Amino acid sequence: FEKDTVHLKAITILAKSFKKLKDIDSTQLFVDKGLVLSPNHFELNQLKINQLFKDKKYKETLPFLLNIDSLHKKDTYITNALGKVYYNLDSLDTSKKYFKKLSSIDSEDYKANTYLGHIAMKEKDYKAAMINYTIATYKGQEDRDEEYYGLATMYYETRKPRRAMKAFE
Repeated sequence: FEKDTVHLKAITILAKSFKKLKDIDSTQLFVDKGLVLSPNHFELNQLKINQLFKDKKYKETLPFLLNIDSLHKKDTYITNALGKVYYNLDSLDTSKKYFKKLSSIDSEDYKANTYLGHIAMKEKDYKAAMINYTIATYKGQEDRDEEYYGLATMYYETRKPRRAMKAFE
């Protein structure tokens, strides 16, 4: 990088290295330099998106996501991130569209169904919430606490205390 300050590969490696070291300022410095040189670079965009999302700057995240979504239509990372950003911006219809797309692209991603369940709960569509939370509990192979909690909450709100207790357990 000292010899050639526009060497994109060196900038990317430095950004990823500082990310591993959890040096946020240096990471963002190199990410920003790299994105000026190559605005469509996937890895640099991914680092930028992850940091903005972590900082809860959802509106600032959206242009970066839409840019790389136009280049990589079938990427599950982008589809998932767009669904989460729209969910956090309370654009539930748009979020639902992306999570349904994610579910069709990656049938093993149970978090898409979890978020579809959350959206259904916000919309008071308890049947859809139950279906999505149940699907998520069957798909997921790791801890599914959030899915069972959502299912229990749905049963509680629909006045089915026995099923709610079972799901809470």
